[in-house]
Amino acid sequence: MIASRNMPKISVIIPTLNRKEILKTTLGSFVDQTFTDFEVLVADDGSTDGTGEMVKSLDLPFPVKHLWHENAGRSAARNMGIKAAEGDIILFVDDHIILDKRFIEEHVKAHDRYKKSRVGAVRGYVEFIEGPSQAPPQPRHLTPLKKIKLFFEYRDPLRFYTHNVSVRKEALVKIGGFDEDFKEYGFQDQECGYRITQAGYKIRFNPNAVGYIFKAVFNFEKECDKARQAGRSAALCRKKHPRFGLRCGANPFNLLLYHIFSARNNWWLRWNKGKDCAKLFYFALGVWEGTHPDQPRKTIPT
Repeated sequence: MIASRNMPKISVIIPTLNRKEILKTTLGSFVDQTFTDFEVLVADDGSTDGTGEMVKSLDLPFPVKHLWHENAGRSAARNMGIKAAEGDIILFVDDHIILDKRFIEEHVKAHDRYKKSRVGAVRGYVEFIEGPSQAPPQPRHLTPLKKIKLFFEYRDPLRFYTHNVSVRKEALVKIGGFDEDFKEYGFQDQECGYRITQAGYKIRFNPNAVGYIFKAVFNFEKECDKARQAGRSAALCRKKHPRFGLRCGANPFNLLLYHIFSARNNWWLRWNKGKDCAKLFYFALGVWEGTHPDQPRKTIPT
């Protein structure tokens, strides 16, 4: 589909930090898009690995801007991208995603379809794959039952993930963009989605806007640290939005779990050493730390 004048130009924002080779793969998946009236803004949150030089070296058939600031968190990086964006629609993706060729076209179509119904955001569909080579040439068929299930689930701001979501710029401007108090991993997406719905906008789902999230290189220690950061971010969300923060996990149940798991010299962590379920311990720990910011951070023995 060739873009025409009555179709909105769309700005794609990709936050990143020190993952230039992964980002390079993602940028390559934009080449064959059926909708061509778009720009890409790489919102670089302080990379020191030559990300900017890599972006400038690419010969791509679409405009790419590399924006950089000192490390301030993903919320600040996305806001940097929003300020520089020229499109009426802002499409957020992660730096480790492979796009179906109709990805951008489907986001634009959805916003056109809902133009008169106060829809401020459209969520696409993602599949998780091990590596870029596993992305199928055509999107897999979703059953009608699954489409209906996701249609209702994705209206909930708790499912507002910016690895594949487009938002009308007017909605982002109205709410003031992402909250830059969220400097760590976790819940800045959902908190933004919550404020979008509180401002009177709706979130809708387009199953035909398909992206494939491939694994970035993380070790188990890094995954546990992300879970701990997410717990602290959930606690911050509860301070700002008490009821919604409870749904994010900053609730008495997880605080109780922390006290249970940390008893007897952190028995839960020692028993689950090396297992994914240990991340539950770290999330509960993060909730406790975020709820008690005046207490010193704990060093957990390995």
